[in-house]
Amino acid sequence: MIIRLKNLSLLSICLLINFCLYAQIQDLTPEQWLEDLQYLENKLNKQFKNPNPDLPVVLFDGLQRLKGQVGHLSNEKMAIELGKTLATQQDGHTELDLMQTAVGFNRFPLNFYFFGKDLFIVNANTDHQNLLGQQVLAFEGVDIDELYQRLIPIMPADNKMETIHMAPVYMIAPRLLFELGLISNPNSVILQLADGTEAKIVGLTIEEYQKQEWKNVKDQKDLTYPLYLRHRNKSYWHQYLDENNIFYFKYNRVKNQKGEKSIAGFTKEMFAEIDRIRPDKLVIDMRNNRGGNYNLSKPLIKGILKRPWLNQSGKIFIFTNRTTFSAASATTLFLKRDAKVTIVGECSRSKPNGSQNSEVMELPNSHLRISYTNRLIVHWPEKGKEKLPPLDVPIALRFQDYATAKDPLLDWVLAQ
Repeated sequence: MIIRLKNLSLLSICLLINFCLYAQIQDLTPEQWLEDLQYLENKLNKQFKNPNPDLPVVLFDGLQRLKGQVGHLSNEKMAIELGKTLATQQDGHTELDLMQTAVGFNRFPLNFYFFGKDLFIVNANTDHQNLLGQQVLAFEGVDIDELYQRLIPIMPADNKMETIHMAPVYMIAPRLLFELGLISNPNSVILQLADGTEAKIVGLTIEEYQKQEWKNVKDQKDLTYPLYLRHRNKSYWHQYLDENNIFYFKYNRVKNQKGEKSIAGFTKEMFAEIDRIRPDKLVIDMRNNRGGNYNLSKPLIKGILKRPWLNQSGKIFIFTNRTTFSAASATTLFLKRDAKVTIVGECSRSKPNGSQNSEVMELPNSHLRISYTNRLIVHWPEKGKEKLPPLDVPIALRFQDYATAKDPLLDWVLAQ
């Protein structure tokens, strides 16, 4: 049920995202910025969709204002303002991710995570391991709540779970915080910690950051990691917990994995095993599943609906958290709508109805990659414009649970 993993961190996987690009923002001329903005506007005019007809007006007005600022803002500030303009759409699929390497923001050698409203240091490079597990109260006197609130306008989001997820990622970018007027130096910060001490942190380039050796707060102790951190490189896997007669299915991506059985083939074999075992409970763990193609989940849904002995209240549990997104969130929604499942954990970061598909463009001069919604889907009409998906049993991950390698969601199911 548990496995020892020395260097694997769930949160580092969640937070260290979008480092697959290698070009950075060039020293663009005003003409090049105008060309990029016009390219973006033309693409969005042809393909962009939003269920709220008032919001695209805000988007295109914002692009026009940004054109008027070309030549007066730094490249970094232009990227931030463009990100803020796209964030007006309140759509997690329409964004400029400011942590992509094309922007070129430097990074602190730390990772943060919100446990409730408290911000903790969960990962650090070898030079800052003394800070692991420390709660951060403020950045240069700016308390964490104010910092979070000031970051909200640049974070595209279906709901509040997206901003809770992304804010700690943006907090590691000193140049970003500097441009927003939150810290006084574009490459360093003084952190105020809950133990009464302060720590000066200096930023690294992206290249330096990617070469660091990382430690997680769990590595301070000789801990065994919980089941849900096993096989992070696999899109889907399962294990029978024979002591508890629970069948555990870890669903990490709604995407067929190269070199492995398709989701359809995997699901067929999995249900054959479930039929043989007849477990008391089925856990479908979709924490940190960022999506894919929700049509690939149809064999899973149909397999549950075909088994009345399994499709009963109190037998099927779905785990979600703030990272569950897009096709993964849609899968949980279909299961909740059509089957007798109990959703446990945190709400996912996708609203029930709206955008479920996005395209990606690369601007010709800055090489900024921008995603945008090009299709709207109503999955559950009765949910209307609700922003949060269904959640039956809210269980937030506490810092103490995380630091001691416990899984409160699985513990709750075991206790039922």
